[in-house]
Amino acid sequence: MRQIGTLPDEQQVQRASDYLLTLGIRVQVEKSDGGFAIWAIDEDRVAQAREELKTFIQNPNDDRYLAAEREAAKLRGELIRKEMERRGKIVDVRQQWAGSRGRPLTFLLIIACCALALITSFGDDKDGAVWQDLIIASYQHDGEYIRYYPVFTPASDIAHGQIWRLVTPIFLHGSLAHLVMNMMAMQSLSTLIEVRRGTWRLAGLVLTTAIVSNVAQYLYHGPNFCGISGVALGLFGYLWMKSEFDPAAGIAIPRSSVIMMLVFVGLCMTTDLIPVANAAHLGGLATGMVLGYAPVAVRRIRGK
Repeated sequence: MRQIGTLPDEQQVQRASDYLLTLGIRVQVEKSDGGFAIWAIDEDRVAQAREELKTFIQNPNDDRYLAAEREAAKLRGELIRKEMERRGKIVDVRQQWAGSRGRPLTFLLIIACCALALITSFGDDKDGAVWQDLIIASYQHDGEYIRYYPVFTPASDIAHGQIWRLVTPIFLHGSLAHLVMNMMAMQSLSTLIEVRRGTWRLAGLVLTTAIVSNVAQYLYHGPNFCGISGVALGLFGYLWMKSEFDPAAGIAIPRSSVIMMLVFVGLCMTTDLIPVANAAHLGGLATGMVLGYAPVAVRRIRGK
């Protein structure tokens, strides 16, 4: 490995590294007092790498360097995937959950959902204190109608300080089948994010997608809903974007899993086979996709 030159800022370093990678030249970057030192890893490509870097320095904004970013991302993703497969450590949504070690938030979410499902008798006790304290807006049945104070009004529970209601409907479930399906989804999706991206990143994703999906479903159909499926769809959307556009994140979702999930969402929206909270699903999915793709978009904007 030999040093082939230096560059003054990180943006140029990334652009040059991307371009060299598209030529099959692997480099390593080290921060130094004068900027960033670039080292060619392959001895037999040192001369070529040095010449290419000199040309780059003359016009770092040339179109060919800008165009290399997307191709380099794909190549880098393939290299990462191959290395992870070689080590036998690649993680995808089919991976089985092996205990709570290293994924405490996933474990706590599942425990909380299961416990509250039992406490509320899977929704049979909707007039009980626990259910009414956790639903997005407390309500009363009046024959065929539901009476409640709208969420965003001065008389609402949230306006009186009960802001937890924006999140807590995700912990309630209406049947054993509802609970089992959602826990299976969370076990796979939440585990993958917590292992790859960390507990705090997962916490932020869960909180954001919970609020958006709950509010979306409330605005569409009122307060009588429950379940963590909106969050699960949000986590799926986040993972999908990372798998497609940010391979350096080390996340891989099989295309078959993506197709199956999208078909499921489509069937839920177009048929009455399964009574689900479609607005929560779409709100969560859209939010997760935005959160997953936003960092990629920012990097591309800054790279222009």
